[in-house]
Amino acid sequence: MAAAQSAAPLVLPMESLNGHLVVELEERTLGRLRMVVDTGAEKTLLSTRAAGKAKVDRHFTDRFYSFYGFGQEKKAKLAGHTNLDLRSGERSLATVQALVLDADSMDVGMQPAADGILGWDFFQHLCVRLDSKRQRMTIGAADQCATKEDGFYTPPVEWMKEGLLLPVTVVLANQHTMKLKLHVDTGSDSIQLNPRLRGELGLEEKPQGESQNQGRGVNGSYAWDVAYATAIEPDGGHPGLEGKIPLVVPRSGSYSRPSRLFSGKAEALLFRDGVVGNSVLSQYELIFDPAQKKLYARAYSFVVK
Repeated sequence: MAAAQSAAPLVLPMESLNGHLVVELEERTLGRLRMVVDTGAEKTLLSTRAAGKAKVDRHFTDRFYSFYGFGQEKKAKLAGHTNLDLRSGERSLATVQALVLDADSMDVGMQPAADGILGWDFFQHLCVRLDSKRQRMTIGAADQCATKEDGFYTPPVEWMKEGLLLPVTVVLANQHTMKLKLHVDTGSDSIQLNPRLRGELGLEEKPQGESQNQGRGVNGSYAWDVAYATAIEPDGGHPGLEGKIPLVVPRSGSYSRPSRLFSGKAEALLFRDGVVGNSVLSQYELIFDPAQKKLYARAYSFVVK
């Protein structure tokens, strides 16, 4: 971590592919890795293909055994874990313990398949700035993250070692309002809500017939329905979004938890209401500040004076 803490911020190109953010890093042994930027993943992940040259430890404690998440097929399994020395050129950025997924490729709906997922453990140690509009990711020292730039707001997030919760107010088309806490998930392409909210959203609690909509999660394909909001506003009076905003609601049989490793006592809080993905997050420039445990957000509609 010493190199990242002392050097000037590093700016990397970042692609936006099929609703996912992708950045290329290097690893001392494995070479170049195309990684999906995923604040919703508790741990950094690698496919078995990408981890081919790494020393993979196949011993797990009993809590690291499988994934819970969207999808109706067999739960994804883990093959082991390995230490990654993530770099850019000669500059060392972070050492993280990556989990190796028992699959040749990382299927997140993009081609070519990514080598892995850059998870929340990476964000715990570095100041990371995501600018999807300009397609760049800036990495700097954790203790130099706070910004005085115009237009940035700090919504009252809950920063946990497993992820980040954003309290929001959602206004539905019938003017009914809902207070939700959503997991900030750049690995998702939409807002996905817990099926227990179906009744409050005006959907059939036990839907009949086939769904016209199919998605894909870590555990395979799943069916979902949609409700619509007219506004979503982060708590604290910060600028929100207005319009016809789709809220994806997986059917109960397709859902256990949003695509994440079983992590213990904080899990119920983190996944209580759902996730907010790039359909909303891409409207903002985001800065993740691990030292102050804050999120800074600036809408792209903001005009710098």
